Amino acid sequence: MRVVRQTSTQLRLRLVPWLLWLMSGIFTGAGLMVWLALGGETVFECTRTAPAQCELTQSNPLGSRSRTFSLAGLQQAEVETHRNSDGDHTYRVVLTTDQGVVPLTNAYSSGNGFHQNRAAQINQFIQSPAAASLRIHQDDRWIGLLFLVLFSGTGLALMLVVGKVVTCDFDKSMGQLTFTKRGLLGAETVQHPLHHLVSVTLQRSSGSKGGNTYRLALGLKTGETLPLTSYYDSGKRDKEKTANAIRSFLGLSASKDWHEDPMMTLAQVGNVMNLVVGGKGKRQETIANCQNQIRQDPCNADAYYTLAMALVMQGEKEQARQVLEAGQTRCMQNGDQEKALRLNQAIGQFGLKV
Repeated sequence: MRVVRQTSTQLRLRLVPWLLWLMSGIFTGAGLMVWLALGGETVFECTRTAPAQCELTQSNPLGSRSRTFSLAGLQQAEVETHRNSDGDHTYRVVLTTDQGVVPLTNAYSSGNGFHQNRAAQINQFIQSPAAASLRIHQDDRWIGLLFLVLFSGTGLALMLVVGKVVTCDFDKSMGQLTFTKRGLLGAETVQHPLHHLVSVTLQRSSGSKGGNTYRLALGLKTGETLPLTSYYDSGKRDKEKTANAIRSFLGLSASKDWHEDPMMTLAQVGNVMNLVVGGKGKRQETIANCQNQIRQDPCNADAYYTLAMALVMQGEKEQARQVLEAGQTRCMQNGDQEKALRLNQAIGQFGLKV
């Protein structure tokens, strides 16, 4: 996302998801290529009635072609093996004729036994003069269609659902934020009063392999968040720069990074284990300790969080909700919007929303 216009009263941001569009094109193109390569139909027919000949017809979504040669020129069929870079094997049947080697199908596929049976069927016909005709029909159109749906469908979904151009207009003269997502299926616009914006955060998502991706989100006075994109991606430095531009324009203070869903920290995971293993006695001790911490620091978000967790384990859900709401109110009064937002999210995390 980049700033495309900034004056004393207006700030406009625009995000064009070039990378997603590229990925969408790659997926769609791959699906089309596999569909054309594998989504074919093969008919191989031989007859011993005059003129004794064989005809091989291969078709794909772009058309079909036929090749005819004499039955006497058909010498044998065998299975050809292809080994890819990962060491996996695929197969196809090839015909040895007086015109050279003719593949029965253009593409290789798995299933050695299937291809061996096809080759044996053809060789048995060659060696059986009493057999009047042979017909082999192989329809792989469903395979091509499957890849088309999987790859091209994924590409189109990325384009239609995720790959939208996002525009954010912060207008001080109107006192309004206009947030627009525009895609191939149309545009959707959301508006919020500027005074409802209380924070700009850089949300982080940790991948399974340890890498982090990010997205910007606006915190609202209601406790809700408004992510500027529906996805996370790399480029933390650019997003921090944009976040600082928004904060500077709106006169907001910087806030720390946090996850989209307030997942428990390692310390909080340890608290859960202690509360479970320690039983009722440990939970009552924890409740008393958290209440004491809150008396000393009325905006101690960790204490509110742990206290609510202990109360939920005690079955006192209504009291847990009241604790989180009280903590949210005190943090709002104290001007700590981020902690208030976190406690509001925790109400949903613990399933306490009414």
